[in-house]
Amino acid sequence: MFFMFAMEPIGTSADARVLCYGDSLTAGYTALTQYTGEYAPWATHLGDALGLTVEHVGMCGWSTEQMVDGLDGEANVDICDVTHRGLRRLLEEGSYTHVHQPG
Repeated sequence: MFFMFAMEPIGTSADARVLCYGDSLTAGYTALTQYTGEYAPWATHLGDALGLTVEHVGMCGWSTEQMVDGLDGEANVDICDVTHRGLRRLLEEGSYTHVHQPG
């Protein structure tokens, strides 16, 4: 199941900005990430396929409940010790036209 929130009609406008917000799958965590610190996020492939700007935030090891609790967080830290702002804070700061939250 996934959710896609459109702030305006979906199109291929060069001004469109998509935010993908989720867990380790969104982050692009792989079996080697813990050793290499490298991620392979699918959001970059989505951006290439759509020809749009796609940004992503993946909270490795976080449950949906933790993401909801951290909505307003300035420095949410996941199990890989990576820090991200909460979804509500990101939406207030960014001018995203679409939000994709797999789950």
